[in-house]
Amino acid sequence: MPLREYICQNCNNEFETLVFGKEEILCLKCSSSDIKQKWSLPAPPPSFGTAKDICGPRCCKMPGMPSCPN
Repeated sequence: MPLREYICQNCNNEFETLVFGKEEILCLKCSSSDIKQKWSLPAPPPSFGTAKDICGPRCCKMPGMPSCPN
């Protein structure tokens, strides 16, 4: 059940909603079915910070990470 972004062609309302199977999606503002799915980019991965911030059992073995401060 992916979260998708849409824009209503009737009232220009932009919204996102969870999609279950092939259910019909309606505008949340005007209930029109004349909507188009927007292109969405995936969320970026979380920032890892420094080795000191994330040091754990295997953090020092991550490519590009400096030596563990411990």
